[in-house]
Amino acid sequence: MNAIETPQGALSYEQLAERASRVRVSAPRVALALPPGLDCAVALHACLQAGVEVVPVDLREPSPRLAGAGQVI
Repeated sequence: MNAIETPQGALSYEQLAERASRVRVSAPRVALALPPGLDCAVALHACLQAGVEVVPVDLREPSPRLAGAGQVI
């Protein structure tokens, strides 16, 4: 059973946890600015594992709105 399946591929729960453990999160709040897909799922999982707030960012928003967002993955 896979944890996530996308047109890009699939990750098992073990693969998702392993990839997420390699992401370093160093802020109490993270703006997640990635298109939907495996990388976004891995980054989200990493943030949740680290216990930080995640603020999803709509990439269609104008860039000035992203200013001051903190750490952006």
